[in-house]
Amino acid sequence: DAVVRHSAGTYLKGEIAQTEGPAFGQVNSIDGGFLFENIANQGVEDVTARAYRVEGAVDLEDVSNFSGQVRGYYDIQEDGFSGANRLVQGEAERWGASAAIDITEDTRASVQYDELDSELRGTTRAAYADVEHEINDILKVSAGLRHDLVELTNSINGNVDGTRTDASVQVDYKANDRVKLHAFGQATLDRDDSRAGNTRAGIGADLKLNERLSLTGEISEGDGGLGVNAQAAFTRSDNSEFYLGYALSPDRTDTGFATETQSLANFGTLTFGTKTRFNDSLSVYGEERFGFGQNQSSLTHAYGLTFNPSEVWSFGASFENGEIDDDVFGNFDRTAFSLSAGRATEDVRLATNLEARFEDGVLAGTDRDRTTWLMRNTASFDAGKDWEILGRFNFALSDSDQSDFLDAEFVEGVVGAAYRPVNNDRLNGLLKYTYFEDLSPAQQISSGGSTQLARQKSEIFSVDGIYDLTDKLSIGAKYGFRSGEVALDRTSDDFVESDASLGVIRLDYHVVKKWDLLAEGRILSSSLADDERFGALIGAYRHVGDNAKVGIGYNFSSFSDDLTDFDNDNDGFFINLVGKF
Repeated sequence: DAVVRHSAGTYLKGEIAQTEGPAFGQVNSIDGGFLFENIANQGVEDVTARAYRVEGAVDLEDVSNFSGQVRGYYDIQEDGFSGANRLVQGEAERWGASAAIDITEDTRASVQYDELDSELRGTTRAAYADVEHEINDILKVSAGLRHDLVELTNSINGNVDGTRTDASVQVDYKANDRVKLHAFGQATLDRDDSRAGNTRAGIGADLKLNERLSLTGEISEGDGGLGVNAQAAFTRSDNSEFYLGYALSPDRTDTGFATETQSLANFGTLTFGTKTRFNDSLSVYGEERFGFGQNQSSLTHAYGLTFNPSEVWSFGASFENGEIDDDVFGNFDRTAFSLSAGRATEDVRLATNLEARFEDGVLAGTDRDRTTWLMRNTASFDAGKDWEILGRFNFALSDSDQSDFLDAEFVEGVVGAAYRPVNNDRLNGLLKYTYFEDLSPAQQISSGGSTQLARQKSEIFSVDGIYDLTDKLSIGAKYGFRSGEVALDRTSDDFVESDASLGVIRLDYHVVKKWDLLAEGRILSSSLADDERFGALIGAYRHVGDNAKVGIGYNFSSFSDDLTDFDNDNDGFFINLVGKF
């Protein structure tokens, strides 16, 4: 990607991206990653697809005596393009343009046009025009006009082809710093039979009744049903606050389908809570959340506290209890809590967090009960000027009443000693011992069903060192040994021995002030594969500030320098971010 910028409002941007491989699928999980609902299927073909985007804008003050901006964009994504939050099934093309100009100091006008053409979903085109005028310091009037065309294909209701024209007006009134009111109305001036109307009217207010009580809210009625958003906050004292909120979203009418009644699946969400800070050390909160709906309902109770008795100690706790309606896998009750503690001094840093989740429900006529425990612990201790002792212990244990096959386990324990001499930092080293045990959730990899994942139990010893030969050149070495067992079938308790040794030689060269080069040679000896493999790695890094550097490189080795990684698929390009403290 590239950016050419003349000023904050005048610029030109361009971007090209390419993905290779089958498109990602999309799955949702409501229980933290144990059961998945399939939303979109993964592609089956190994395709190469590209996406392009260009965007430009001109600040009118840069080229004229007017105030405002003109902007335009165009992007196209080929069939099979897949990236973060992107899943393109069928080519999709978008483009649009907009302009906004200050006609006077009090009046601003804008126009906009957007178009989307998708092989899978069809075409939508929309044009907007808006005018905003401040009559005085307390009164503002806005008006808008929208015309759109929707041509949807492959929809659940068949093809939809229709236009709609809407107009809207809003008046904002600011009586003073305590009272702000607004009223709006919108109407569908013209529509085809396949399009739902979008007529709606509503009023809203933002009121600060006194120093303690404030109210905000809006209510509207029209096509799609009733819409409500209201919140109240009461400050009982400088240290305590109560809040109450209710939200009901009307059914959207811009999907292209004519609807006659509001969906029974949504009756809104009610939230009530309180926050209290007793002193500089202790604060607590409590919250009740009610979700209403024929097909989507929930009731959740949440409580928590934060306690900092001194500058070095901190404690926290939270609790939730809820009833969740899952129309895919069945309803269930959930109870969860979290406890945390920490201590930080100049020489000692400790932190711990324990979480537990208890779920009780029915799935396909059988119990859907699951108990999950998670714990994170970290510690570091300065043992003199040159040594620091490091440690962490993490585990996640999940037990399912349905089957042992659906259980999951993760245990990681690390103890290490870092040598970083103060008076002569040419030599730095790290000694580390790791215990690692892993049994992944059965559905974590594949949304289509249970995946046969390997199990492992490993103990790893490693030593790293790096020595500065000159101000620009450093040489490093690493040796690691894994004493482990692996079961190729996650349902089996038959483990086979899997010992391995890893050796790495490394050269770092500081080219200029912000650039470093890296080269590694590697050897991995594995008892399970009964072979030795050789490899190499190169990279280039750029420093970003004083505490980070980012690099790109290529790994010619199929194996990783992480001895808990049994997958031989680590070759290829990589991006690496390194933090320095």
